[in-house]
Amino acid sequence: SITSMKKLILATLSALSLIPFNSVHASTFKDHVKLWKVLDQIGVTTVVNNPIHCYDSKPQLDGIYFPYSGLLVVCQDNRKPGEGEVEWTENDLDTFRHEAQHVIQDCNAGPLFDGKSLPMFDEKELIKFIETSSWTKQKINALFDRLKGLGLTDKEIHMEIEAYVVASGISPDAIAYKLLEFCKN
Repeated sequence: SITSMKKLILATLSALSLIPFNSVHASTFKDHVKLWKVLDQIGVTTVVNNPIHCYDSKPQLDGIYFPYSGLLVVCQDNRKPGEGEVEWTENDLDTFRHEAQHVIQDCNAGPLFDGKSLPMFDEKELIKFIETSSWTKQKINALFDRLKGLGLTDKEIHMEIEAYVVASGISPDAIAYKLLEFCKN
């Protein structure tokens, strides 16, 4: 259940001191070109600032992956209505990596675009992964509560937490490699 998953994650993290930030050392879009190309190679269409998905509202949508159509959307922080791509922020790049992890989860459940997704890590593996990340107990707790408040299921919360932690600590090249590994045709 959600409560038992949260308790297990928090119990494991409570023994940890603050973990130093594990930066992905990829702060420009140039660092993400390979990831973009691999997504295209496996058949995922990536769009930036599509007005259908990136309408101006609060809270702003950062990005979304549509598993039935293979469409990955990034809504940049500094976009302006009617304009295309702008300079990428750290959050934009983090969003791109996060949504790419959802593509890996799509492939982990079977063929791309079948609408089915599974996390890459089981619960125990996710906890170990979080332990090596920059995520603190408080940060995981806040994310968990926010996701639960949105009405997500246990599985959806697991997949979102996995995507957030992967995006913050794994390089775009490593994510590209996993895409090729998980999404072989």
